[in-house]
Amino acid sequence: MERKPYSRYFTEDSTPAWKCPSCHSGLLKLSKENLLRRQTAASAAEQRQDFSEFEWIKTKVAAMFVCSHCGESVACAADGWVDEIYGDDEYGDIQRDWEDRFTPRYFAPPLVLMDIPEDCPEGVASHLQTSFSMYFCNPGASANAARIALEVLMDEWGVPKDDNGKTLTLHQRLQRLPPAYSGLEELLLAVKWLGNDGSHGGNLTKDDVNTLYDILEVALHEAYDKKKDTVLAKARAINQTRVKKP
Repeated sequence: MERKPYSRYFTEDSTPAWKCPSCHSGLLKLSKENLLRRQTAASAAEQRQDFSEFEWIKTKVAAMFVCSHCGESVACAADGWVDEIYGDDEYGDIQRDWEDRFTPRYFAPPLVLMDIPEDCPEGVASHLQTSFSMYFCNPGASANAARIALEVLMDEWGVPKDDNGKTLTLHQRLQRLPPAYSGLEELLLAVKWLGNDGSHGGNLTKDDVNTLYDILEVALHEAYDKKKDTVLAKARAINQTRVKKP
């Protein structure tokens, strides 16, 4: 899944290509009439000083987006700031101006940040939704929630939690995958390591979480996406009809 749009800020006149979390088809459009912003106390105090600059302004923002396809409403909490921009005036001269820009911190419902197969167990998908909800404000917690999804996945696959009464770590469980999923061990171990970094206070970035999502996305599709098998069966059927008789 392409996640570059989710690393971008939005403005009153421009919204990145954020997909609707409900229908997954439409794009979110900012409802300007429902955009609220207020300066932080520190920013307001600075603006009362004679030496203050517009670029110092910091705001807290509440925004509402609407899906272009299904009409779903998506709430957003964001941090705002003012940036200097340049353009040409009507005479072709360079003109200086300022623009309000907003960095999202939270969406409700959360945006969907990886492709989850339809047959993925509900418990796994639920923890991934929790991961998505914290992606913008706390990447470490987001990675940790994905790690919990991995624990649930082990339960779904019947991987034991203990051995003769001794609790198995997630790492040990991943080394005991059923034969049908044994080829996914390397991928899932990488997800575990990144999730560990999140749970142990590592300074994970959104790029780190993107990597985790990329790896887990491939693993889940290998496990649950039946499209490959369906297409392969069709290909075999075509080939069989073309086989030359001796």
